[in-house]
Amino acid sequence: MHPGDQACLVVVDALLMLGKLNAKVSAAILQALCLLEFVLADNKHNFLARTQLAGLSQTFGLYNLASQAYQALDVKEVLHETMCPLLFLRIGSTHAPTLKGFNSYDAMTKALDFYSKSLDKIPDYQSLALEHANYTQVIHMHQFREQLYLSPTRLMLVFERKRLARLLHDQVPGASGKIDQPELADELRNAYSGTAEVPKRAQPDRHPGPPLTKQYNEWLMIVDLAFELARSKQLEKASVEASLQTFMHLLKLFDGRGTEKVLTDAEMNILKASETVFSVLLYLVGIAIPADVLDASVALKTLEATMATSLEKYSDHTQDQFDILPNWTAYHEAYLTLELCQVLDALTEKVQKTKPNSATSGVDHKAVQESAKRLKTQAKELFELVQKQFSTYKKDVAGYDNAQLLQLVMGGDEAETEMVVARMVYEVMGVQNVKRFLQNYVNSARISIDAVLSIKLRK
Repeated sequence: MHPGDQACLVVVDALLMLGKLNAKVSAAILQALCLLEFVLADNKHNFLARTQLAGLSQTFGLYNLASQAYQALDVKEVLHETMCPLLFLRIGSTHAPTLKGFNSYDAMTKALDFYSKSLDKIPDYQSLALEHANYTQVIHMHQFREQLYLSPTRLMLVFERKRLARLLHDQVPGASGKIDQPELADELRNAYSGTAEVPKRAQPDRHPGPPLTKQYNEWLMIVDLAFELARSKQLEKASVEASLQTFMHLLKLFDGRGTEKVLTDAEMNILKASETVFSVLLYLVGIAIPADVLDASVALKTLEATMATSLEKYSDHTQDQFDILPNWTAYHEAYLTLELCQVLDALTEKVQKTKPNSATSGVDHKAVQESAKRLKTQAKELFELVQKQFSTYKKDVAGYDNAQLLQLVMGGDEAETEMVVARMVYEVMGVQNVKRFLQNYVNSARISIDAVLSIKLRK
């Protein structure tokens, strides 16, 4: 680390603290990003600055810059376990894998290869240990295998990768591996027993969302099970019955305590939606509704209410105004909403083609059909509203020039830039460097916004 690097990183921490205390959070974080890039321009091997840049870039959805920073870390072998959450945690609900020069799906496949190859080699290592009468090592390797098999990072990668594929209707641009691989997800989900605790990390990774937790992985598995069945081309009664057992088991394992710290509000809404989606799936295949599961007609009305709330939110264009760039929360909520719209569009299509049967004789089939029709219309309308909002963001971002950006990031007019930290950032880097960094952020924001606009409602 160069002599001045540590001082710059201290200033970055000060800017982040300032952002939490100041109303102009965006300006402080952009100043921190500029300073990190300035440090890396002089010393590209500064690992701490690189990891902070990869994490903080995501604050504004700048996944193009975040992926470049992550690639430069050159993560290999066991480092995948601790480093993958830095970029891939929640990537299925914050960015589609359409970045130039970086394919998120393939990058996660590469990380998962480390786990599969390591698991394949463990029996050989155990045999070698036995040959040398090293029985302690045999036990250690068995414990290591258990840790790898249901590693929290591995679970996260498997299900985030599935979400990316599902969001793009299994048409991931440039993906070289087999898309989806549902058998691996099913195997891990069935083997999961709720014991995969996530170890605490001493160094914060600067990721803008909640950390990787046991509850988040359980959330991933629950939502994936319901949404994958809803979008499948053919529903079989036997598979839905088997999935129902797994679904209810995962719901019981899910620890809802403290979810405000480990799940976002949008994720909690999706969890509730997945439960109602599963009720409709039971109706579709003619399975009698268990006592602790909502009736299909009630489930559809619940989904209608959820969609009505979202429609109201996205109809109010004044609600989410950003002083500089759309933030992580905007992307996160948008992708979750788009995914739900895709699922409901496919689900209601199935409902409208379903005929009453003896197993669902107690259900008001007419009400179900009418509700499904309304829900399908809501899903289409909401999908269009989300993309319309991001089209507006794209126009706003395109309208920025260097002078406006410089004024925004430095805190406003010249009098406001007398703030000590802001003036220091300005003087250390120089105006031309700051302008260049900010232009990169605008270009990256355009790429991220275009990724949202590239999502389609149906295949």
